[in-house]
Amino acid sequence: EDKARDFKRFQRNHSLDKAVKPKDYDREDKANKVAVITIYAGRNLVAKDKTMFGKHEKSDPYVKVYFGSQKVGKTPIMYETLNPVWGKGTEGHEMTCSLGKLNTRLTKRFLEVSIWDHDYGTANDPMGVVDLKFPKEYNSQVVSWYKVEKGKKGHRTYCHNASGELKIGLEVKLS
Repeated sequence: EDKARDFKRFQRNHSLDKAVKPKDYDREDKANKVAVITIYAGRNLVAKDKTMFGKHEKSDPYVKVYFGSQKVGKTPIMYETLNPVWGKGTEGHEMTCSLGKLNTRLTKRFLEVSIWDHDYGTANDPMGVVDLKFPKEYNSQVVSWYKVEKGKKGHRTYCHNASGELKIGLEVKLS
């Protein structure tokens, strides 16, 4: 009875999806969670490297993933391409992040997926960012193409001419 009352209050205060049942609420409340992020590919990314004639034609992109200030991981550098593919075939580049008991259905927190152009001898150039929200379902990977955004002006990831998309998979597993 107390659990049902608490759940109704919880649902009312947080506009929770109607599909969530009290047993899911209890399980989520107690379970540790792990986010599994898979970076598959990019397409039509911004060119940051100049040719000897001064024209921007290519980039050497790689991706970094952060959860708040915690660095989750980064992909290998893909040289001279605006359409990188990470991993062999369809496997992508996978990384994991412990979320503890964070309620991913209610949090306003997200994963920051930033794209960078690797440079030798100078600072790497930001190519844009994807703020990745957590999926509502657990133990089921969501794979989609996400638009690369400019980011917040003044932030380290800001890119005034960001373009393209990233194909990303995200799954939140209960442990």
